[in-house]
Amino acid sequence: MTSLPARGIPEEVAGAAQGSGSREVLAARARRLERRDRLIRETDAVVEGALDGPDLAVLFSNALPLLTEALGAKRSFIEALGDGRTAHPEGPTPDPLPDEDGFRPDHRLVVRGLVVGGQRLGVAGAVFEEAPEDPEHVEDLLEAWVEVLDDHLAMVGLARAKHGVSRDVSRALADPHLERGLDRALEILASAVRFDDLVLVFRPADGAGVAHRRWVSVREDGGLEGRSEDPRFADHVEEILDGDLAMVLAYLGLRSFRQEEILYGARSPRVIGRLLVGRRDGSLGREQRDLVQVFADCLRQRLVDFSREHAQLSTCFPPMAVARLLREPGYRERFLGPREEQVAILYADIAGFTRISEQRLGTPSLIATLVDTWADHVVEAIWATGGVFDKMVGDCVIGLWGPPFFESSAERRCESAVEAARRIRLVTQELPAHFEEPALRELSGELEVAVGVNFAPLFVGYFGPNDNYTGFSSGMNNAARLQGLAVKDQILCMEAVCDRVPAPFGPAHKARVKNVGYAITYRELLES
Repeated sequence: MTSLPARGIPEEVAGAAQGSGSREVLAARARRLERRDRLIRETDAVVEGALDGPDLAVLFSNALPLLTEALGAKRSFIEALGDGRTAHPEGPTPDPLPDEDGFRPDHRLVVRGLVVGGQRLGVAGAVFEEAPEDPEHVEDLLEAWVEVLDDHLAMVGLARAKHGVSRDVSRALADPHLERGLDRALEILASAVRFDDLVLVFRPADGAGVAHRRWVSVREDGGLEGRSEDPRFADHVEEILDGDLAMVLAYLGLRSFRQEEILYGARSPRVIGRLLVGRRDGSLGREQRDLVQVFADCLRQRLVDFSREHAQLSTCFPPMAVARLLREPGYRERFLGPREEQVAILYADIAGFTRISEQRLGTPSLIATLVDTWADHVVEAIWATGGVFDKMVGDCVIGLWGPPFFESSAERRCESAVEAARRIRLVTQELPAHFEEPALRELSGELEVAVGVNFAPLFVGYFGPNDNYTGFSSGMNNAARLQGLAVKDQILCMEAVCDRVPAPFGPAHKARVKNVGYAITYRELLES
């Protein structure tokens, strides 16, 4: 009767165990396994100790003696790692080295390739005084030792790739001109990650303005092809931002994407953008996904900075001006630095505000609702006519025409300021109908505005520790004093404005105002 092999023991070993040398065979096998496990453990320990340091030469110098001892070799070596011919031997390295893994015919030299990400980066091997008794076991030990290093080299390679992408993308995105920096950053990503299509959509954190969008594909020659103006894409930007991706991507013919959300805010983060990177023939590998995440992290910080920049500009300038400023390289120095220019100036104030606050409204919340809503409408009127919102002092709103580009004529600046004054008077008269609170709706027919308009030299730009965009001159002060002379629904204009605007004005008046040594001359804008 034939005996069956023992469970868990290879058939050839079990067969040998039926003979007189069974114990010796099992013991030899156990010693080989123990030697292999010890080599892996000790090499792992060396690798763990090297994780905090980038010097691979130190790692190899510490790991090679372990291999030499385990193999019973004369010496061990690692060669041709990285760029150039860099050797880390315990002694002279054989030359030439075999191209294939395994033993050389005389069995005194054995090599195995160091392979990371499918790429052969170098070789490791050992030299023997005499051919080893068990070459298969030697190859097994060398393979185990190399696999430990392969894993570590893959980590090092990925870390270096991440660092390189992070460094280069950060440098590109540091360009003050976001669009130009973004184009360069996308080229860097394309050189590091094998993707076919990339979709990027983002908007300012305040939600103002049009969302920015990018759709690029990689051509056969490796260059990027912009497809952002494809109407199929442009018409579905908001859906991508809102996360309704499946149908949109299918509509665009895109699939298998790696998605990264770009969030803004720490306490209540919200999505301000989405990055989609993918291949048409399958998903991205782990290492490439990691590189995409590094790119997204760099981009996230730049877009957070962009949102802050956008928010600062949006407090003063109309959306179209903000969009243009952010497209202009060096816009702050070119357009927003302090300079003297001829500017149309408007002051608008709720007429009889103190009486309305104390006698008609009373509660602070109603007063605040009135002022806040009215100011929003006034700023919209300023922006709609191409003006800049300077600031609000109490219930008085100040607007400027000319900044930030100073490309319009003096006549156009004055005409725009007068048109804004008309709009402000109209929205003030109609405002009560928009309120739900009865006390505010009851102001219908008595909510009025007083406006003063001037045209004068102004030193205008960013000033002060808070970088406020404002202006200074006696002409600014005279506009404020003129507004103070206006009564209910009056629009008073200085002579410099009247001379430049083809509109009906009343007769000239002169008035002396506080702290001015001469009488100012003005006219009232009449209904056309």
